[in-house]
Amino acid sequence: MEKTYSIAYVLGKDIHFAILSNAAEIMKMCSKINQKSPLNGLQHLSDSVLLLGILIQLKKMDRVIPHMMTYSDPKAAEAKRPKLVQKLPAEHMAVTPHGFYIFTMESSGYKQFLWLGGCVFLAFFFLLFRVWPEWLRLGVWYVSWYLLVFLIGTAVVRAIVWFIIFHLGIDFWIFPNYFIDSDNILDSFIPILTVEKREDIFDARMFVLRIASAFAVFYGVTEFLKDPENLESVLAGGGEIWTDVYDWGQNKFMGNPTNDTALQVKKSARQIYAEAFMEDENSYTSSSQQYFADEEDVREAYEKDLADKAAKAEMEQREEELDEAENREADDVVDLDAPDADAEEDSTNDDEGNMFQKAEAKAKKFAENAAAKDEAGEKIEKDEEE
Repeated sequence: MEKTYSIAYVLGKDIHFAILSNAAEIMKMCSKINQKSPLNGLQHLSDSVLLLGILIQLKKMDRVIPHMMTYSDPKAAEAKRPKLVQKLPAEHMAVTPHGFYIFTMESSGYKQFLWLGGCVFLAFFFLLFRVWPEWLRLGVWYVSWYLLVFLIGTAVVRAIVWFIIFHLGIDFWIFPNYFIDSDNILDSFIPILTVEKREDIFDARMFVLRIASAFAVFYGVTEFLKDPENLESVLAGGGEIWTDVYDWGQNKFMGNPTNDTALQVKKSARQIYAEAFMEDENSYTSSSQQYFADEEDVREAYEKDLADKAAKAEMEQREEELDEAENREADDVVDLDAPDADAEEDSTNDDEGNMFQKAEAKAKKFAENAAAKDEAGEKIEKDEEE
């Protein structure tokens, strides 16, 4: 099935000029048309109009007008180069030296299906980006990164080069059509270089401006390069920015988790349940470390546990009794020493003999107390042995 699509329109005056300028070549291509309707060698404008009328009848061309919903006044300035056009009905499609015309080109249906299938495939291909293999994602990331660096670097370099040569009164552009609005991306890189003499090259005011600008640039660069640390800091800062942006882009592109990504902390309900179940199982297994073969082992373990508890309780009781005995002996020593201290205060004028007797009595009493303490300790040890 044959289908058609339209290409960009052309002005009537331009197409007539092109036909009359290339009459010989066109006559060779339109030999059959010339046999049925003589074109007189395309020497006059009327012959060109006749050729366009024949092409319209053969449905190879159509006449269009500015879109009436967008351009209400066809004589307005913006309607002279409309961005939207509409096709005229067949009965009003008269050929004149002016107006707008479009060529219609036949295209087979299978090509359209191939293009449509390719577009759908590319759409799903990029939608399924997360399931790409790692090598493919890494390759696309490298291509994207260095292409972006090339585009931005080219824009900066071409501006710097133009500004430097501008002071000579010359417009020197690298990729002069770099920012052109075109359907073909390659048009932005054609031509590669252009060199043109500026119209104001000999203008006095522009001459003074270029001199002042050149002096300011020279002075600024000289002051900047006086301190080597300035250049080093700029290079170091540029390197850090390059590394940070590269790492950030690669992490985003490759799906690597970082501290600021929510994917790192989010967990599914299944994962949370599985982790909680494993924790409960681990705690249960760690708490039950002993396994017994039969009832006899269980009984022995139980009796041993009871014996350990009884021995511990008996040991604590004996320690309490020993502490109580020591406290009573300390109280007895204090009671015996108190009268002696009062007697010493009352008899400060006694002779040395009395002082010796009192000291001897104290030593004797201390020895008796020590002996009593030893007897109590021996008694406790015997009880423990029994």
